[in-house]
Amino acid sequence: MTYEIIKNCPPHRELRGQYPFDQMEVGDAFDAPRNMGVGAKGGCRRQSSITNSANSWAKNRNSTAKFSVNIIDEKTVRCRRWK
Repeated sequence: MTYEIIKNCPPHRELRGQYPFDQMEVGDAFDAPRNMGVGAKGGCRRQSSITNSANSWAKNRNSTAKFSVNIIDEKTVRCRRWK
C-alpha cells in the first residue's frame, strides 16, 4: 500500500478553524450560536466548548491571554478577550 504525503499540512486544530482566538486582540469579542444543546449537568455545551478551546489556546500559544465566555440570550454565547 502506498500513502500520499501531504506537504505543508497545518496542524489539526488549524484545519478545524473553529474559533478565531489568533485574530483577537484585548477588548475583541465574537458571538456564537447556542446550537450544541445542553450538557449532562445542564450547562450550555457551546459555552463549555469555547471555554475549553480558549483555555487550551492560551496555554499553548499565549499564556497571558484571558477570555470570558458568557450567555447573552437564549440563542447567543459571547467570548471576549479581556487580557
